Amino acid sequence: MKGVTLIELVISIVVFALVITPLLLVFTTVSHDTAGGIYISRAHALARCYMELILSRSFDENNKSPWTPRGSLGLDSGETAGDLSSYDDIDDFDGYTITDPDYPGFTATISVYYVVDGNWDTAYTGSNYTNYKRIDLVVTLPQNFGTVKISNGVTGAGHDIK
Repeated sequence: MKGVTLIELVISIVVFALVITPLLLVFTTVSHDTAGGIYISRAHALARCYMELILSRSFDENNKSPWTPRGSLGLDSGETAGDLSSYDDIDDFDGYTITDPDYPGFTATISVYYVVDGNWDTAYTGSNYTNYKRIDLVVTLPQNFGTVKISNGVTGAGHDIK
C-alpha cells in the first residue's frame, strides 16, 4: 500500500486554493448583486406605498382655482409635521423625509412643485401657480447602493378627494 507523500499533499492544497479562489470571488459578486436587487425592490415598494398615500389626498387646500401660491407649498396651519393623518392635500408632503422602521437603512425625500402647463419636466418658476403639480420621491438605499426615484404628475382638474 502506498501513502500520500508530503509533496503530493502540498501540491493538492495549492491546486485546491487556485481553483477555489475564483469560485469564492464569483459567489461574492453574486451575493452583492443579489443584495442590490433586493434593496432596489424594497425601495420601489416603499416609494409606491408613500406615492399612493400622497395621491389619496386632494390636489390643493383650496377646492378650486386659485390654488395655493408656489411659495406657500408645504404644511398649512393646523397640520403637524410628521403627523401624516393631518396632511389633507398633496403639497403638504413637500419636504417630507421618510424614515420607516419597516425599511431600516432606507431614507426618502419628497418634493412637490408646480410644473409648466403641459410640460411635466419643467418646474414652474412664476410667482403664482399652475394647474399641474409634480411629485418626486427619491429613496436612498443602504450601503451605497444608490437611489431610486419615482415621479407622478397630478392635475387640479378632477383630483378633488375632500
